[in-house]
Amino acid sequence: PSAKIFIMRSILLRASGAAQRDRSGNYSGSVSSGITLCFLRFFTLKLDYSHFFITRDNSMYASILPRRDSITRGVAVKQSCGMASGRLSARYNNTLFSISYRHRFAAERTLQCQVEASARCRVH
Repeated sequence: PSAKIFIMRSILLRASGAAQRDRSGNYSGSVSSGITLCFLRFFTLKLDYSHFFITRDNSMYASILPRRDSITRGVAVKQSCGMASGRLSARYNNTLFSISYRHRFAAERTLQCQVEASARCRVH
C-alpha cells in the first residue's frame, strides 16, 4: 500500500510499505517515506528513507529514486538495513541536470554508498 499527499502544489509527501512471503512462510518487508520539494520552478529536491526487514534467504528488490535514464534503477536487499537517498535536479528549458546519492547501512556499518550524476539536453 502507498499514500501521497500534495501540499501547496510544491510539496509531495509519500509513504508506502511492502511485504512478501517465501515458500517456507518467512516474511520480509519494507516501509518507506519521502518528501519532494519543488522550488523556483527550476529545482526539485527529493529525499527518501526506507527500512527493510529481511528474514533468512527472503531478499527483496527495491527501486529507490528510479529515473528512466538512471544507471541503477534498484538494488537487491539481502539483509535487514536502512537506506537513505536523495536527488537534486535542475531544469531549464530543454536541459536537465541531476545528482543522486544513496546510502545503505545496517546498525553503524555502511553497506553501500553511491553517487550518480546525469545531464540531458534536447535539441529541437
